[in-house]
Amino acid sequence: MVNSLPRTAAEYLQCFNHLVAITDAALTVVETQPEQFVSDADRQASVSRIAAAVDTVAALRGDSGVFMAGRPADISSDQQHEMYAAEDMLRERLARLSM
Repeated sequence: MVNSLPRTAAEYLQCFNHLVAITDAALTVVETQPEQFVSDADRQASVSRIAAAVDTVAALRGDSGVFMAGRPADISSDQQHEMYAAEDMLRERLARLSM
């Protein structure tokens, strides 16, 4: 079953922000609950999956153009800036985990 695409910038941003929130929650677990992982390899596997989610955030923001066909035309520069800020925040946290 295919759901309908977001028709407005507000709907698109809501979808984008849901993915950011889910990714943020996953990052928080890795950052604050090391006991959740049975090994370093288990933790690294989770970090790799989170990195893929961050790449999806970037793609939805428009970095590669791959999702442009499903993106409403009425996204403003302020909204685009908001998406950049969310992506940057996730990437900074992800980079700290890789250190």
